[in-house]
Amino acid sequence: MSSRTAWAVLALSLVGGCLDHTPLGPGANVVVVHAVLNPTTSVQHVSVRHSGSELAGGVPVHGATVTLTAPDGTVQAASESATSSAGPNVDARYDVAMGSLTVGQPYHLRVVTADGMVAEGDAIVPAAPPPRTLAERRFDRTRDTLRLVWPRATGARAYEVRVLTQRDSTGRGYVDTPNGRVYLPPGDFVTYVDTSVAINGTVRRNDVPVFLPGVRYDVIVSAVDDHYYNYFAHDSDPYTPTALPSSLRGGVGVFGAIVPILRQSIVVEGSFPAP
Repeated sequence: MSSRTAWAVLALSLVGGCLDHTPLGPGANVVVVHAVLNPTTSVQHVSVRHSGSELAGGVPVHGATVTLTAPDGTVQAASESATSSAGPNVDARYDVAMGSLTVGQPYHLRVVTADGMVAEGDAIVPAAPPPRTLAERRFDRTRDTLRLVWPRATGARAYEVRVLTQRDSTGRGYVDTPNGRVYLPPGDFVTYVDTSVAINGTVRRNDVPVFLPGVRYDVIVSAVDDHYYNYFAHDSDPYTPTALPSSLRGGVGVFGAIVPILRQSIVVEGSFPAP
């Protein structure tokens, strides 16, 4: 697997305009768009849903017209993608083949649903140095601290540090280690910082240890723009009646940008933590 492909796979494991703080009332039906530009992949992904309460997590929108306009005026239309060979496009994902992205200049996203609802937004990809992969390291959760430093990216609002559990090809939620079977905590550990981070090996999330012995993790540092930060750093949920920091016009959600800049794999050692 090439370095570019590896970065793209990791990025997929991850996801302009005035801010709209209008709360969604119960049963409100608006377009919810999630789109994040990522220069480590040549195909950009756009999720489109209605916020209606008929289905948990929103109602997938099929048959929409989705276009992405590059800074040079080139318009690319998205194709609706089947996210599973065994069924329909339940995630309502649209793929746009853009090739290499231009940094520092605005891209324009336009979504038109079959019933005429329109959502639009603009985003600028931060200018960051080429992504760098550090050597894998052994990590004793009982006494080590993960410390990383990286250069500043032009146009970045903040830096997302994400700790991902490396799962096998089956996606199972446990690993067998010399200490016995270890069940992996759901989700990822995410924090937003400036140009450095220090994560203690004993850190816990929801009272569950983030680092477990015998487990491998990928740590990915990415530069993110204003729209991405405002939306994801505040745990926005478009399917509840709460105010949303949306970067879209005519809809809610996010059209932003993320640029992975640093990656390190770690193998956790140490004794199994007490419950």
